[in-house]
Amino acid sequence: MPVGVEIARGHRGAEALAVRRVAEDAGLGAATVTVTRNSATTEPLVVTLISNDASEIVVVGTVTIPAGQTSVTVPLNAIDDFAADGTKTVRITASATGHASGADTIDVL
Repeated sequence: MPVGVEIARGHRGAEALAVRRVAEDAGLGAATVTVTRNSATTEPLVVTLISNDASEIVVVGTVTIPAGQTSVTVPLNAIDDFAADGTKTVRITASATGHASGADTIDVL
């Protein structure tokens, strides 16, 4: 079974609520992303996060899942580009050495 890193969406503290959309003027912490590993938790795991459109959603570059934990939640920051450019779908990808990557999308209105 491959070892992987997964992404689950949450919205401002309500992690069970899957956020499919966020307004581009929502700003800092507009939504959250939970990064989960399915590997042993004996060591910390450094995960790289990438947004495929940093003009719409910005994520931290790296996050560490501490030893003893399976996941960590980080904010997604919406960027208002002040352009009426319609709905943009942004892909957030998580990757870590020795693990399969995980990804999910969020629509920015």
